[in-house]
Amino acid sequence: HLTSGSVARTCQADGTWSIGPVCEATCTLASLQAALNASDDALTGNGIADAVVDGGWTFNDTYTPACVTGFEVQTSALPYTCIADNTWSKGSITCNPVSCGSPEVEHSVVPETCDTLYQSTCNITCAAGFHRTSGSVA
Repeated sequence: HLTSGSVARTCQADGTWSIGPVCEATCTLASLQAALNASDDALTGNGIADAVVDGGWTFNDTYTPACVTGFEVQTSALPYTCIADNTWSKGSITCNPVSCGSPEVEHSVVPETCDTLYQSTCNITCAAGFHRTSGSVA
């Protein structure tokens, strides 16, 4: 759409045209967030960081999504691109929770059902003949 300047250009005496209009596609933060929410594979696994700053994006500008704290990129992020109809081409990213692996505590019993993903807790018990002397059981 027309963003500045007159719609008319005039042929001048020196054989050049007067300064004319500036036409460009502009994409908004709202349209980017809509594209992120509409993307089938972008939200797989959750953990997609919202775009929080309106970049004043214009035609061919890109936005590369990222994972939020506690999530890691499983597949390479593909950027979203501002296109001529003031929307975004489809990009993608897959974020999965960080895994801490099985906790290792000497002389303990770690349940096989222990969830090892970001913000999970695992209740550990001491092996027979041992008792907890410090720390939390979770």
